[in-house]
Amino acid sequence: MIARRKKSKKPSDGSEHSLQQPEDFVLFLDENLCNSTAILETLKRLGVRFERHLERFSRGAPDDEWLPFVGANGWILLTSDTRIRYNLLEKRALQKNRVQEFVFVSGNMSGQEMAHALESALSKMQRMCRKFAPPFVAAITRAGEVHLRWPK
Repeated sequence: MIARRKKSKKPSDGSEHSLQQPEDFVLFLDENLCNSTAILETLKRLGVRFERHLERFSRGAPDDEWLPFVGANGWILLTSDTRIRYNLLEKRALQKNRVQEFVFVSGNMSGQEMAHALESALSKMQRMCRKFAPPFVAAITRAGEVHLRWPK
């Protein structure tokens, strides 16, 4: 009797914990998040490319100053500032610069809670970036769900 050769299994591309990230998926961590140890460690562990606000801009730089830079580079904004989409100048900057924004919407989340939500949300964020052309604003919930907020 001839023994059958085992076929190797192809690794799943759909795994939320895949270390292979799309080349064009680069998160820009705004000033509120760019020093969160939990978020930085999670992104490094998952192999997600990111840029930090304070490596490129001074503390307190107005959003309409750095949003054009984010959009021009095609980076994806990650923030906990829910006010951006309501401020007229900042909303225009999102539109004009074609920024894709993901915002944590559950108030009073710790850095660890945001990191956990981000890990759960990551594959959904990547799918949303492929599905919707910029600009858009999407919410990340405490449970890691992702919902389009603007435009509706």
